[in-house]
Amino acid sequence: MSDRIYTIEELRDSYGIDADDLTRIRNLGKHFKPRVGEFVSAFYVWLRKQPEYLQHFSDPARQARAAKMQEEYWADFLTGQLDEGYLDRRRKVGEVHARIGLGLPVYFAAMHFSLTTFAE
Repeated sequence: MSDRIYTIEELRDSYGIDADDLTRIRNLGKHFKPRVGEFVSAFYVWLRKQPEYLQHFSDPARQARAAKMQEEYWADFLTGQLDEGYLDRRRKVGEVHARIGLGLPVYFAAMHFSLTTFAE
């Protein structure tokens, strides 16, 4: 595994993110931010059906903390600001996921759930 830290420009190039994409995210945020809590609630309904749920969220207080952090994550994402602070916050999320042993299959399934929900 590489410890290399990518620049914002490298990530924008790798993922094909341009100014129009960030504008679209900000526009989505205007409509979606008030519903982030609703989305996170639906996410945890979906997550309860995944085998990893009990492994990571058998404690209701832990799930409540994670849900609050997820609401903050999406509110942050929906600002459409791609800067060093944003990247540092995303790295911290990745570090937590690695520390708790969250597998990539459930992470990708969660991102699929999110993408599908946003598309609807």
